[in-house]
Amino acid sequence: MAGEQIIVLHLPPGDSATSATRQLQPATIIAGEELPPAIRDRLAHMASPLDRRELAGVRELVSQYVAVLHDRGLPPERVITAVKQLAREAGLRASASQALGETSWTDEDRLLAELVRWCIAQYFQAPADLSSN
Repeated sequence: MAGEQIIVLHLPPGDSATSATRQLQPATIIAGEELPPAIRDRLAHMASPLDRRELAGVRELVSQYVAVLHDRGLPPERVITAVKQLAREAGLRASASQALGETSWTDEDRLLAELVRWCIAQYFQAPADLSSN
């Protein structure tokens, strides 16, 4: 069983498994079963003001998750969607200020923006072993 990919389907009411398998939601792909719940849990329990150590811990988990999804061939937009879905499941929501592009963001807004930035940075990070050749 080690190394198996587990896929959990969230079926809309009245939908069949056949049609749902064609439209898998990215956050339902479980990469090393512990990562999505660990990210969701950390995000759900973060308090304002944001603590640097907590942020570093979340960043590490997100980076690991992004690397696994990247290795599985997911495009960057699906990886970002998967991480944002975990944030929504943890109860994080963008404020109207962020949605309107205003400059006064909440800590939650800044955290959501950081999650996207971390995803992009990790996804496009050059593998370390390329520089040693």
